[in-house]
Amino acid sequence: MKAALHAAIKVHTVLPYTSTSTDTWDALKVIDEDPSDSSKVVLIYSGFTDLKINQDNGTTGTWNREHLWPQSYGLVALDPNSRAKTDIFNLRPIDASVNSSRGNKYFDWSTAPVSIHPEAPTSTYDTDSWEPRDTDKGRIARSMFYMAVRYDGTDADAPDLELSDSPNPTLYRFGKLSSFLVWNRDFPVTDAERQRNQRIYTDYQHNRNPFIDHPEYAEMVFNGTSPAQAWKNIRFTSIELGNPLQSGDLADPDGDQQVNLLEYAFNRNPKKVDPSPAVTSSFASNYVYLSFPKNRNATDVVISCESSENLQSWDPVASEIISSMVTDFETEQVTLRVPTSTAPFFVRLKVVR
Repeated sequence: MKAALHAAIKVHTVLPYTSTSTDTWDALKVIDEDPSDSSKVVLIYSGFTDLKINQDNGTTGTWNREHLWPQSYGLVALDPNSRAKTDIFNLRPIDASVNSSRGNKYFDWSTAPVSIHPEAPTSTYDTDSWEPRDTDKGRIARSMFYMAVRYDGTDADAPDLELSDSPNPTLYRFGKLSSFLVWNRDFPVTDAERQRNQRIYTDYQHNRNPFIDHPEYAEMVFNGTSPAQAWKNIRFTSIELGNPLQSGDLADPDGDQQVNLLEYAFNRNPKKVDPSPAVTSSFASNYVYLSFPKNRNATDVVISCESSENLQSWDPVASEIISSMVTDFETEQVTLRVPTSTAPFFVRLKVVR
């Protein structure tokens, strides 16, 4: 899956780091613009803002560009202006003095003794790691997942970047992976994060961060988690995951008569009552037609048909896919056709994980 995601995002428009043409400065001024004041940018780690005209020009300026994945962890190992260094999924506006304090510290929860920078009072740091404020934790984790998938060593100007719980700049291993997985679960994707992802795709690099579109992919790629468990990990809290009456396959937490296994198979929200049934049916010319949305990521689910004459005993029945249309990146609308043989005749879908 990691290789497939890499193939989907590896081709992108590389912006110059600093140039008289459109460069990373210009991009950040747009994608990280203060939504309430177009003359300012929002700074990472604090949420404070600064005027766009105050960008660091080498001699003056109060904000510059933060590399979430530090340059010393491989970004410039092969080329001082590599595409990894200029990738704007990894760049954020930052207060210049905060940038200096963070340095190349890896991300993790801070442990005593803890320090706080006055220009980033809701973030903390210790001797070797930096803990961003809660608002930034999830988005930083997803940026790090992107970097580890996008840069796999196949680019001539960038080495293989990997995430680890044992950060090592010499090996281009950054961290901490276990913390990122928790932050990805506990701090979900926001609308602002989705909008930034879309803007980078449409206006600048023309590739996407798949972990913003599908945060559950992180569990599958970096934790070896099954698709179904990854789906649950993103949609249920840690407490709910420990309660089978909430997150079990046969639980129905939203009470809409669709248990979690069906919500997963049909790519629905297990915590929101759906206004319409997932499966619709019709009858024509001695055939029953069943139409339903199928979760394209649910590769550990088998959907088949069964028939009955009395709604008591059910037997497998042959079905034929007559149409399958992709409706979005993770869903396809499938229609099955089942021949009728007796009257009365009942048919149902069987979903097994």
